[in-house]
Amino acid sequence: PKVLRHVAVLKLAEEEARVLVGEPNEAALRALGVPEVVVTLGSRGSLVYADGRLEQVATQPVGGPIDPTGAGDAFAVSYLAARAGGHAPAASARRAGALVTGLLARRLR
Repeated sequence: PKVLRHVAVLKLAEEEARVLVGEPNEAALRALGVPEVVVTLGSRGSLVYADGRLEQVATQPVGGPIDPTGAGDAFAVSYLAARAGGHAPAASARRAGALVTGLLARRLR
């Protein structure tokens, strides 16, 4: 879509990425024309496309049944805050994943 020419960072859930590009691999994410794309994969972590390469970032799984409501929003806010603070894309995804894991774990208590 033409609007993506004006986007610097795009965060998508896995389902959204599949609708937009099919399989969210390096070539498909590069073809979007967005310099930085983050695809959240739920308990499997995230994919970060930045600086012309794709990196998978793992996350710590949360044991037990969880309600993931708001997890994507929390990830996005934490990721952008880390990027604004000077952290690299993959490091920002690790920080965001850790924050979301902590939030979800608190809901189990």
